[in-house]
Amino acid sequence: MGYNKSVAKDSALTAELKKAGYNLKAAAQEMGVGYQHLVNVARGRTHASQPVIDGFERLTGKPISEFVSGWVLVAPFRHHPGSQTKP
Repeated sequence: MGYNKSVAKDSALTAELKKAGYNLKAAAQEMGVGYQHLVNVARGRTHASQPVIDGFERLTGKPISEFVSGWVLVAPFRHHPGSQTKP
């Protein structure tokens, strides 16, 4: 799946959340994560945090592994000190 600039239109993760009634902003709020983190996961730019992994399954009833590249799940997300986004 890899990097996906047009996350709102083309991301499988975004499409599945939309089917469940959530846009990325609402889903991020429900998961308790920063919007930008969820966008970056959907685009394949960062590893998913545990709240995203768990929250996606809670909101959609499906495992996130079906909708993102394996790279996104290969390592845990690590919040960088000084970052302006919450994990």
